[in-house]
Amino acid sequence: MGQARKTNGSSGEGLDEACAELLELTARLEERLELLHEESRRAAETLTRVKLAADNAKDVAKRQTKKLDEIAGRLEKIESLIAEGR
Repeated sequence: MGQARKTNGSSGEGLDEACAELLELTARLEERLELLHEESRRAAETLTRVKLAADNAKDVAKRQTKKLDEIAGRLEKIESLIAEGR
């Protein structure tokens, strides 16, 4: 019977160690999850800024294209006037 108690005691100690290790691993996983969540949040913020910058660049390009088209139209008028001899 003493043998049975010793085995049960050893199993209990092993179980305690396993539980302690599991708790430690769980704590590490929670820390990593928090870090990943923070990195994900920062990545989302960066992506939002990049999208806004791209939208702004597109708007600037449209405005510049419009201005260049206006300049090209004026140059065509000037060339036309020169060709007519005015």
